[in-house]
Amino acid sequence: MAVLDELKLSHRLHISKLIIEVDSQVALKMITKQIKAPWQLDDIIRQIFHILHNLDYMILLTSREGNKLADFLANVGCDDQCNRSYDCSSLPKFARGIHKVDKLSCMYLGVS
Repeated sequence: MAVLDELKLSHRLHISKLIIEVDSQVALKMITKQIKAPWQLDDIIRQIFHILHNLDYMILLTSREGNKLADFLANVGCDDQCNRSYDCSSLPKFARGIHKVDKLSCMYLGVS
């Protein structure tokens, strides 16, 4: 679960205030203890709870379109099988475009 990786990173960077956005209602409900996680995710959810215990945080549900940049970067990480950190100036070209659209608060249209 990507949330755990990001929480570990924020912990290493000593970031104690977070807004966590997830695009899965099921993940949101597991993290907020509204539903029990399947046994396969017990260890991950337990680690998430442990890190969140000492943080000032808010968890929000976002649409997949609203999570487009994070989704793109996660796919880049999976494809390259590496962990990288980016700032706005070092984003891959396509990601910079997504970021610009996000800053303009433009609506995404998906065509299939």
